[in-house]
Amino acid sequence: EPDPAILGALRPSGATEPAQGEWLAVADGRVVGAGASPGRARRDARLRGCDSVPVVRRA
Repeated sequence: EPDPAILGALRPSGATEPAQGEWLAVADGRVVGAGASPGRARRDARLRGCDSVPVVRRA
């Protein structure tokens, strides 16, 4: 289970605390996107400028 303090420190800038069960896209050790589903988290990462395909994890 991820440490909530680490997730909070890694969340995308300008975002609030991730909701329980929200999906986080992670690339190069940092959260680059978030969404209600894995696809939405990857899409959010792409919209934020992430060119790689991030790993997606549930918050």
